[in-house]
Amino acid sequence: MGEFTQLLNRIRKNELESVTRKGRRKHTSIAWCLYEAQREKERKFLAKAVCLSLAQYASTQGPLLLTRYVACGPFLERASGILRVADGKNISSAADLAKSVLDGIREMATKRRPHPGMYEPTRPVKRLKSFAEHLASITEVFVADGAADEQLAGRMLLANGTRGTGNRSLPNLRLVARDKPHSARRLLQRTLPKDPFINIIMSTLIWARGSLTKLVQYSAHFREKFRLNQLRFSRGAVVKDLSYAAQRFDSTARPLGRMIDHFDACVQTAMDIMNERAPSKKEHQSANRALTILGTEAMLQLGMVADACEIVVRLIRFVDNERFEIAELPHHIDALRNFCHGTVPERRLPDIGRIHKANGHLDPASAAGDTVGRKAQNLR
Repeated sequence: MGEFTQLLNRIRKNELESVTRKGRRKHTSIAWCLYEAQREKERKFLAKAVCLSLAQYASTQGPLLLTRYVACGPFLERASGILRVADGKNISSAADLAKSVLDGIREMATKRRPHPGMYEPTRPVKRLKSFAEHLASITEVFVADGAADEQLAGRMLLANGTRGTGNRSLPNLRLVARDKPHSARRLLQRTLPKDPFINIIMSTLIWARGSLTKLVQYSAHFREKFRLNQLRFSRGAVVKDLSYAAQRFDSTARPLGRMIDHFDACVQTAMDIMNERAPSKKEHQSANRALTILGTEAMLQLGMVADACEIVVRLIRFVDNERFEIAELPHHIDALRNFCHGTVPERRLPDIGRIHKANGHLDPASAAGDTVGRKAQNLR
């Protein structure tokens, strides 16, 4: 019982560290028991549910295909969860996407399905055929991204459009919708890489393997250096690292803002990495590239990109809430449009002003300005 409790606490705190090979099978088996207990709780609610909505996202990390559900009970009780997480490598068409939804319903209606790397269950697998038919019959809404194949997958699940799904369908599916807020997240995916200069800056500092962000994110030693440098230079709150979710395009705004807010600490951390690692090491070369690219134009561009990402994310998160106030929507759209034209009063968006912070870091009197200046002088 103590091991179950310990693992459950680590899952809740998102602190699942890797285990040794010797205890991996036991660790996986304990996690499977917790997973089955949660699944049984979900099945109990879904068995009496009267309406089910499914949402499919193909942009999760892995690549993985995530299918979520929201269910409503007979007294308007609401519950949500994950129907299935599938390997996206084998999914290449709309038929595969539709089949994944149906397979998710089948997996939800399967008890004690073993996972790889665990002990063999003492009780056999049990398929709940009537429960699977119940889930299919109460599914009324299918929501997917704006991609054409994902929308086609929803239409293939209609009772009159079962081609490619093995004559299986969702008989009471009434609405196939496009998740516009989720589609709008691609504003940041599609636009930033199109500009060659912005692409080079973002790749060197954030996106690429070995970037300054990833050096701090994946090394405990460099994270500690970054923390100490924040205590030395920063006056605000100390952030843990510069991490972000690579599969979530809107998440790029987070390390950008943190990098500008704690720019002195970031530059000093890059200098520390270069001093500690030999020139032949990848860490030294990555930190060197980051400091080399941080010129006047790059700094101003970083500030503008950070502000643009923040204002876009605000709009996306506002419309992503299913209970957002429609009357407030024009104000958010106007804020985005005015920001694009440079007419937003700073007093209305007090925390959207990283361009001014970036400009302040170019002052030679600041620690970052002095460090970048010395670095440029050494390169010359």
